[in-house]
Amino acid sequence: MDGANYFQIFYKLILPLTKPALLTIGLWAFLGTWNDLLGQLIYINDPAKYTIQLGLASFSNMTGETLWGPLMAASFVALLPVVFLLLFAQRYFVEGIKMTGIKG
Repeated sequence: MDGANYFQIFYKLILPLTKPALLTIGLWAFLGTWNDLLGQLIYINDPAKYTIQLGLASFSNMTGETLWGPLMAASFVALLPVVFLLLFAQRYFVEGIKMTGIKG
């Protein structure tokens, strides 16, 4: 690291060490935004622009009866991107746990 400028130190030393923490924070932010219902309900007025969570919330008809079959199928489809993201990020979580156990 002798002779390296600030950007090289950041890119080669600090960024690899903080990658698991940054990925965890990014994943939590994504999940918080993905599952947010109230904020989307406040800002979106057009039913054509509803997000997945607002669409799931509108699965009850005018009489108040809930259509459980389509609701569960749509919930499963809404869950798939989150599961794939968690499977992709799993190796970084394990890497972060592995690095905390190193002594010396």
